[in-house]
Amino acid sequence: MKLSKIFGSLLSLTLVAGAVAAPGASEQTLTVGSYRSLPQCGGTVEVTRSGQNGGQQINLVFSGVKACSNFDIIATGFNDVQYKSRKLGGTDGNRSGSFTLSKQLIESGFNDIQLVVQSNSKKTQDYLNLVFEAVKIPDHGGGSTVIVAPPASTNGGW
Repeated sequence: MKLSKIFGSLLSLTLVAGAVAAPGASEQTLTVGSYRSLPQCGGTVEVTRSGQNGGQQINLVFSGVKACSNFDIIATGFNDVQYKSRKLGGTDGNRSGSFTLSKQLIESGFNDIQLVVQSNSKKTQDYLNLVFEAVKIPDHGGGSTVIVAPPASTNGGW
C-alpha cells in the first residue's frame, strides 16, 4: 500500500472528526464482520457483506439505538462525500435499520469510509471509521468480481 494513501486516510479522519466532533463524541474502527457498541448514542452497529451481488457491497446494521436518529457518510479516504443523511427507523429510544453502501463509495483496494451517527441536534454523536479491502477476483469469462473483506493486516490495514 502506498504510504501517501495511509497518511492521507489518517489525515482525512483527523480533519473530519476534529472539525465537527461534539465534546465527548466517540470514534471507533470497524471492518467487515465486526460490530461495536455506540457509547454516546447507545445501541450497536454491525458491518456485514450484502447478500446481494455476491458480497460486493456492505451493509450497516443498526440495532437498539437510544439517543441518535440519523447517520451520515462524511468522507471516503481523502474525499468528502455528498451523502444525504439517513434516518434510522423505529421510535425514539429504540431505533434500528439496515443500509447498503452504494457501489460508488467502494474503490478497488483499501477503503476507509468515515461515518457519523448523531442526534437531530448533533449534541450526541459517535464517529465510525469503516476499513476494508475490495479485491477483484478474475472469473472464467474474462471479467472480474469485486469481493469486500477485512483488511489484510490485523491492525486496520495500516
